Amino acid sequence: MAPRDRPFFVLKHNQSRQNEGKRLHWQKPVARSLFFEWDQGMRIKYIFLAVLFSIPAFAENMTVVGKWRTIDDKTGKPKSVIEITQSGDQFSGKIIQLIDPSEPHPLCKDCPGDKANQPIEGMEILWGLHETKVGQEWGDGKIMDPQNGKVYSCRLKPQDHGQKLEVRGFIGFSLLGRSQTWLREPDASGAN
Repeated sequence: MAPRDRPFFVLKHNQSRQNEGKRLHWQKPVARSLFFEWDQGMRIKYIFLAVLFSIPAFAENMTVVGKWRTIDDKTGKPKSVIEITQSGDQFSGKIIQLIDPSEPHPLCKDCPGDKANQPIEGMEILWGLHETKVGQEWGDGKIMDPQNGKVYSCRLKPQDHGQKLEVRGFIGFSLLGRSQTWLREPDASGAN
């Protein structure tokens, strides 16, 4: 029987010369692929497929939802904690804690509209974001800098297995703007 004509599960006969004329010794079933021989090329293909299908397992935590620690551009010190939430297909974020503010309970003096002269803690500074590339990028939203009240278009990209968040604020084109890296805050249970 040719190798390709054997059934999927095959019982092989032990063909050593010692066993000729004696009772047949059978080995355990050997699983074979229905369509492929297990040559080196196929092993490489199966390894590639295994790696390809394991990528979503690494991307589990690739979401912007959660608490993020912002870092001051000038001092490099933590500045605030932002909580990003999801409502339907939209994402928004608000400041839930200021770290070492210059004055207690500061107000947003330069903020536009209904945010003018409101407390910065609890203020929504990110809004209207949508997932533009599944698990990779959130955009089409706005971000406001509470220091000067300016509103920018915004794009968010998780990095480092979801432990960092690249926040890009820009006017018009993404090339005309600046980026910050926010760090994921551990949740109360200690897990990320």
